[in-house]
Formats: sequence, C-alpha cells, structure tokens
Amino acid sequence: MTKVNIDFNKDFPLNFDKNKKIHFVAVGGIGVSAVAKSLIELGFQVSGSDIRPNKNTKALEDKGARIFIGHDASNIDGAAALVVSSAIKNDNPEIVEAMRQNIPIFHRAQGLKAVLEGLGFDKKPVSIGLTGTHGKTTTTGMTTLIFEMAKKAPTFLIGGFLPQFHTNAQAGSGDFAIAEMDESDGTIVIYNTDILLITNLEVDHVDFYKNGLEQIIDTFEQVVNKTKKIVLNIDDYGCKKLYSKVDKTKILTYSIKGENADFCAKNIHLKESKTVFDVYKKNEKLGQIELQVPGIHNVSNAIGVLMVCLEAGLSFEEVQNGLQEFVGTGRRFEFVGQKDGVKYYDDYAHHPTEIKATIESAKQLQKRVVAVFQPHRYTRLQTFWEEFKNSLQLADVVVVTDVYGAGEAPIEGINSEKFASEVGSFVYLKGDMNTVSNQLQDFVKAGDIVLTLGAGTITEVGYKICQI
Repeated sequence: MTKVNIDFNKDFPLNFDKNKKIHFVAVGGIGVSAVAKSLIELGFQVSGSDIRPNKNTKALEDKGARIFIGHDASNIDGAAALVVSSAIKNDNPEIVEAMRQNIPIFHRAQGLKAVLEGLGFDKKPVSIGLTGTHGKTTTTGMTTLIFEMAKKAPTFLIGGFLPQFHTNAQAGSGDFAIAEMDESDGTIVIYNTDILLITNLEVDHVDFYKNGLEQIIDTFEQVVNKTKKIVLNIDDYGCKKLYSKVDKTKILTYSIKGENADFCAKNIHLKESKTVFDVYKKNEKLGQIELQVPGIHNVSNAIGVLMVCLEAGLSFEEVQNGLQEFVGTGRRFEFVGQKDGVKYYDDYAHHPTEIKATIESAKQLQKRVVAVFQPHRYTRLQTFWEEFKNSLQLADVVVVTDVYGAGEAPIEGINSEKFASEVGSFVYLKGDMNTVSNQLQDFVKAGDIVLTLGAGTITEVGYKICQI
C-alpha cells in the first residue's frame, strides 16, 4: 500500500482558525509530537492518534490534546485539517475518512514549516534549521540551550528530549524559532530558513535516496538555493561536493581537520572529563570552548552551532556559556542507569558512521564497552553490511539482536543471525526486548559500559534491566 499523496505545493494556512481542530495521525512520533505540542502552546486545538501510548502522547494529553489509541475514522470528527507522518499509508482509516470529507491533509514537514513562518505568532520569527545525515538532534539541542541561557526565549522543535526542559518542543515568546530538519524523505526542500547548519551528507535512507549520494547532493542543492545563510562542515566529503555546486557567497564553512575554512577548532584535548578546544575565525583566536559531551564529532557539532549563533547575533560568551552546560539530548549517549556495577547508555545511532562515533566516545571512558546493536530496516543492513561490521568491531563485546523492520518486508538473506555469524566474536540474541534484556546479563560484568544502539525498540533494554 502506498503512502499518502501529499500536495507539497500547498502550504498549511498561516491564518488557520484557532477555533478549529487540527488532528495528527501517528502523533506519538518524536517529530510529529513536536509540531503538535508547539501548536497547542500557540493556542490551537489539537487531537491525535497512534497505535500505542508513549511518553510523547502522555505529554500531549497533559497539555490538553485529546489522544486516541488506535486508528479509526471517528477519531477525526470535527477536524478541519490533518497532519501526518511519512510512515502513514493511504489505507489508514483516518486518511480514508479525511479524503471522503475533503478535509485537507498535510505532511508533518508542512506543519513545521508553518510554525517557522509564523503560524500562531504575532510576527514571523527568525528561523534557524539544523540538518545533515548525523548530528541533527545534538546540534539542535545545543543551539536551543544556548538561546535559552541567553534569555532569548526561543521556539524550538527537536527530535529528542532536552534534559534541562524535559521536552522536545516549546513555543517561546522570543524572536527565534529553532528546528531540527529531517532529510530522510526529501521534504527538507520545502523550507525557507534564515540560517541553516548542514553537519554532513552521507548515503542513508536508501528506501528514498535510491540513487545514493548524488541524489542527496541534488536535494540539498535545492535547499541551499532557498536558504539565506548556510553554515557547512567542509571536513565532510558530501558537504564538499555540495559546496562545489552552489553559490558560495551565502556559505560559511568550518573545520576541525585544518581545512581552509572560515572557522576552525584547534588544540583539541581532554581536560578531566571535558573536551576543550580553541576557536579560530580565520587567524583570529576567539576563545576556548569546554564541552561536557564526549567525542571529536561533538567538537565539530559545537563549531557549527557556534557559527549559527554568531550569525544570529549572539556573542561568543553567550555561546561559550551555553555549550559548557550542554549534557546531550535524549537517546544520544544517554545514561540510562546502573545495575550490579554495569552502566547502561542508550543511543539512537543506526548508521555505521554514527555507531563508530558513539563507540569511540564510550572508549574515552576507558572501560570495557559492550555494544548491543539492533539493525534498523532490512534495506539499511543490506546496504551497509560490511560498514556495520567494521564500526561495531571497535567495541570489546558485540551483541546483535533481530532487525527492527520499521514496516519493511524482510529481504532474503539479510538477517541478524547471518550478520553476526560472519564475525566470530559477535553474539546473536534472538527474541523480543524482554528476552534480550534477560540474556544480555550473561555477557556483562561489573565495570562494563553497555551501549544499546539503534532507532527501534532496543532503547527499552537498559530501562528493563535497571528497572526504571
């Protein structure tokens, strides 16, 4: 069954009547729930549905949304517009009913675009977007915290929870709107942001980008042409290719590898548990940054965020203060708990590059690292079969669970048992997350760091073991 046919040439109306209801299908998703929460706080009536409750649906209920568990045509009674995620198919009963009633249907990205362009606000905010194959959530979290600490009261929409605010979205009273922008389904081309950070561009989401990196570069060329100012990681191969094809007058570049860039990080070193580095604008030293989050990739993230914030008018000291307080976002090297001397961390990493960076960060803690990997989508495991093996072998112990299909049909010969068997030291654990949680404790010992890695149900494991 095909996905819902959305007209992306038709924008969500910025004059939408607050007395009319907006219904969100698959409202429990992190991106959809962020848009729904922002609109509630902006005074709109919101309802939503999903196949099961989660912390996102609970948060929306607490805000006053009516939440339905399960999809049914009656759920959309009284709705004047529907907002859907990319995962929704056209046989969904709420979609079928909306089409029968001629209720307009919009994609989540169109809802986000409307917020960034001023839906519900007295005036259009300055829009700041953060995107790329990896690092979107972290850089959006960094930027949000900096603006909050600088007392700018921003609107923000993030693909993860900020610990300081216990939420993934907020409608602020200030002049800035900050948003994580998902590139996975190509909808990123609809935005018209004032400032955009692009962290990196790699092959991923091969279900959509069937022509690989060239299709991704072509997509982002459209994005650059519509954006006022771009901050670009010139260390990244994909970003370099993009840079060679676009108008360079609107682009600022950054590097941590000594590339010829507008901004760069130098003298990167560990100081106790912090990562410390100097920031240079060309040959001028601006100052020093301290990060609480580990990993060389977060130095790169921080430089990009610094440039975005300076471009938006913040001072170096405001950025410096905010970055020093940043401790990460939900499911990004997130500490879950401890049991029997074993510390459990959870990370959304589901691409070989992300997994490599996360394991390298864990290794900085100088403990034995146990990686528990749940492949996300058969197509991704098939595409990056060898790359996943290489990245995972950085860990001391590797446990592989069954593939989380995310709605995909299995591919013959592409499964976790076969994948694990090709590396003699990998362990395959079959079964649901309860089974994995029980069996995993046979492979760990006091002093270990356990990393659960993946975009699916693997996140449950650490919480089950630690009984949180």
